[in-house]
Amino acid sequence: MNHWMRWQAKRLNRRRGLQGAAVGAAGIALAAAGCGAKPTRTSPGAPSSNASGPPRTGGIFEATPLAASPPHLDPQQTTSFYTQVPVTYIMERLMNYKTALMDEPLGATYVSIPGLALSAESPDAITWTVRLRADVSFQDVPPVNGHTFEAEDVKATWTRALSLKTNPFLGAIEMIDASQITTPTKDTIVFKLRYPFAPFPALLSAQSTGHVYPREALAGSYDPTKLAIGTGPFIFQSFTPDVEFVTKRNPNYYQKGLPYVDGTRTAIIADQAQRLAQFVGGHLDDLGAVPPTDLDAVKKGVPSAQLLTCAPASANTFWLQLGDSTSAFQDIRVRRAFSMAIDREAIGKSVLQGDYALCFNPSPQLGPKQSLTFDQVPAGVAQYYKYNPAEAKKMFEAAGVSGMNLIIDHPAPYPQVPGNQQVAEAVSNFLNAVGIKAALRQIDYTKDYLGGGKGEAYGFFPKDHVVVSGIRNGSTADPDGRVFDYYHSKSQVGAEQLKDPTLDAMIDKERTIVNQDERFKACIEIQQYIADKMYMIAFMPGPNIHEALQAPVRDFYPTGGGSSVGGYGTETVSRLWLER
Repeated sequence: MNHWMRWQAKRLNRRRGLQGAAVGAAGIALAAAGCGAKPTRTSPGAPSSNASGPPRTGGIFEATPLAASPPHLDPQQTTSFYTQVPVTYIMERLMNYKTALMDEPLGATYVSIPGLALSAESPDAITWTVRLRADVSFQDVPPVNGHTFEAEDVKATWTRALSLKTNPFLGAIEMIDASQITTPTKDTIVFKLRYPFAPFPALLSAQSTGHVYPREALAGSYDPTKLAIGTGPFIFQSFTPDVEFVTKRNPNYYQKGLPYVDGTRTAIIADQAQRLAQFVGGHLDDLGAVPPTDLDAVKKGVPSAQLLTCAPASANTFWLQLGDSTSAFQDIRVRRAFSMAIDREAIGKSVLQGDYALCFNPSPQLGPKQSLTFDQVPAGVAQYYKYNPAEAKKMFEAAGVSGMNLIIDHPAPYPQVPGNQQVAEAVSNFLNAVGIKAALRQIDYTKDYLGGGKGEAYGFFPKDHVVVSGIRNGSTADPDGRVFDYYHSKSQVGAEQLKDPTLDAMIDKERTIVNQDERFKACIEIQQYIADKMYMIAFMPGPNIHEALQAPVRDFYPTGGGSSVGGYGTETVSRLWLER
């Protein structure tokens, strides 16, 4: 496993000075009386490159392309990757993620730092006082017209989030009581939660739950599914389905001097070969995650390309139907046999060319203290994640399902994890070899996989189907958000419709633990329980992420795993510049 975020291009040096305008000096604190937690403080910064002279202004940044059109522009009403990434240019969060610096361990960039908020503090993890910046205005577009950003906008944002029945993350934010959100001053907002919740700043950081809307969204003065308005570095300009998403520089952005570029263009290109051709032809500045099979083509086609490499964010994981009491997968023997039928090493070598790590959910990018690693799995459980076709066949027979018909659904286009279809094909072959009649079915990512919250991504699929897909960003990058969203019975976005009272109780308890080290330990114990129960076909090979950039791109420092997670537009694109 690659345990460090690193640049592989010598053209970009790093230093820990501040670039441009600072986000703010105040940090984030959890002052937990009597619980052993100490206040912490983090100041954000962005290092500079070794390019000659200061950053240049101007130019259009041709951003990492999308493989499909956003279903709409309202992140409070979808889990779509294709919505969450584009709106990061326009809408900001109260808290941001720290950008990547050299030689920092996994998980380091998932630290919440000041964004629109200067601080988020609590004496008990129940009452959270959030202090806001006083120098921020919304973008000068109707009907908002550049009014000042205030606590009432934050209250309206969370009131809307809690009132929308179409919000897929309602379960994840159940600790927030809309009636207990107060605004004592224009720059202060207080949340009194239903129970202690230590990772509350992570909710404020997440691109799935944290984007701040102007109060006009709650009032119904405009339609957020068609128009994105925020305080961010870029203003929404146009969206042409299946063609492009375009923004322009916000001249009134509160971080003076930023952004450096005049605007961004995000092309929508379904075919990976076409995306590669566009990058080699110089029409894209950021290719995004490059499949291992395309790395040589990138290096040969663009010898000057910069490559950012980091650990896998996800893997092609198999999700089972556990919400139907008549499903064969209710029998743990069937789940274990399915897992033992898979030759993970063969998939890693053939599909990912050996450039991979075994992944659980949460992903390895959170680091070993937060994400379960294979060496943390007891030997008695680990045996079921190892290739053993003879034992798999016996176990299928013992469970009485030998010869069963099974459909493997794989969404397309699905660029988050390379090799989705190839992995589905390989596993189909492995299952057929042990007596299971497995066939493939391609489904549409937006129409069938997401399905407006009623798709296969949320466990709505027949009992004789399994779904192969990656791991969506959870309601937070914190491990709590990942385990709640996928495995808690109250989650609206669970991939398997799982209902396990014991697991629910473990997650409920973990959410109230204030001491972070103890809470992370509880998260690992939860993941060990999930691994033992085989609640997903996990520890599949996940590709190490290689993000390709053109040589003129300067000061590109991402959050998390490159362009696919975190605040791509806010934290990364707002600070980069083009030396051309």
